Order: sequence, then structure tokens, then C-alpha cells
Amino acid sequence: YHEDGEIDDVEPGTQAYQRGVRKGWTVESINTRPITAEVPMRSVLSEVLQSKEPIEVMFQVPVDKAASIQVNFPGDGNTGIHLQGNEVAKVEINSTAERRAVKRGWVVE
Repeated sequence: YHEDGEIDDVEPGTQAYQRGVRKGWTVESINTRPITAEVPMRSVLSEVLQSKEPIEVMFQVPVDKAASIQVNFPGDGNTGIHLQGNEVAKVEINSTAERRAVKRGWVVE
């Protein structure tokens, strides 16, 4: 990663890779602590890792408006997706949506 939060590589097999983080994304904040020129990612990440608290990372994700992805779910109605309007606001951990790599910010058409 770069100090400005841009992800330049994601190692296969890591938690980040398994959770769908990809090259080209930018970290906006870690545990609500914003990444800025004055407070680079390395210092925020170091502080959070030392605290041993759970880590929540907010990303800015490049969006290709021309891309469409079809995701199929079983008929039990339990997808693991929380919508805000037609946008995915949350994907539950260990849910069908997470296993199918659905991402926060996707728009349901």
C-alpha cells in the first residue's frame, strides 16, 4: 500500500484478499480514523494494530459503470445483504453474499 491509502497489491490467501479487497482501492479510514497527508496510513494502522481492537476499514472503490454482475442466492430469503435504497449498505460476515463476493456499494438493478 501507499501512505495515501492506495492499495497496490493484495496477497492471495490473506484476509484482505478473502474479503474481496483489490488493487486500486483506496483506504479512506481505519476504525473511523481518516487517512490523510498529515496522518498517513502506516501510523493509523500501527496504532490500531497495537490496540488489538477489531479492525474496520472503509475503502473508496473505483466503479466501472459499464460492469454488471449476476449473483444467485438460494431461495431461503437469507442473503446477508442490507440495502439502503438499491445500494448494498452492508454484507454480513459468513453470509451467502460474502461467500459470493458481494461488495458494499454495489447497486441492485
